[in-house]
Amino acid sequence: TKGIVTVEEALVTGLGGAVAEVLATTHPARQAMVGFRDVFAVTGSTTWLFEQHGITGSGIADAARTLLG
Repeated sequence: TKGIVTVEEALVTGLGGAVAEVLATTHPARQAMVGFRDVFAVTGSTTWLFEQHGITGSGIADAARTLLG
């Protein structure tokens, strides 16, 4: 694979961390994680929070394009 993009509506350490662990131990590959980074998020609407953290169609597409670079 050229790379894997994981997307989650929470901290990237959930699904993204699990995928990273499997990749590191069985099949190294590039990975991009879209979601909340290890920061305190301010409160707001779901739409606003997702936009701030790149959890949108364009944010995911940007992550994939950057990964394939």
